Amino acid sequence: MTPQHSKKPLNLHVTTSKSNLELKIVLARSDLASTLMTLVEESNIEVDEKRRLLPVVVNRLSLMLLDCDLSCEQMEKGKGYERLFEIINGIGPPDIKTLTSVLSMATFGDDTRSTSDSNPPIIKNTKPMSYLLKWICETDYENEDQQVRHWFH
Repeated sequence: MTPQHSKKPLNLHVTTSKSNLELKIVLARSDLASTLMTLVEESNIEVDEKRRLLPVVVNRLSLMLLDCDLSCEQMEKGKGYERLFEIINGIGPPDIKTLTSVLSMATFGDDTRSTSDSNPPIIKNTKPMSYLLKWICETDYENEDQQVRHWFH
């Protein structure tokens, strides 16, 4: 007989307490960001499965970058953003979940769907946005323009 588990959603929002920062530093030093990207790149799964995995990876990267200078420096120096967008390009046009996760990366996890016009998310990390804009300009984005407009709204 298996134990019953409640199906409560996990709250994975990271606070900036000292222990969380220490954990982020340990994860940064162990190069977890690179490991997560390698997981997507080298996994032997179908492209659709990689599309499902990618937003999860981007969201975890966002949590690591939040208030952790070491993680941010590593993403900059190690060309992590370039690598991330190469991975996104490699699996074809991203779906709305991937686009939303990239925008969330720019706001370090602020939920862009729950904000209003009077309380928009604040972009705290311009790197994902600059790569996203560059990527949109350079690629043949095959999804409807309406989806992109909705995402930027």
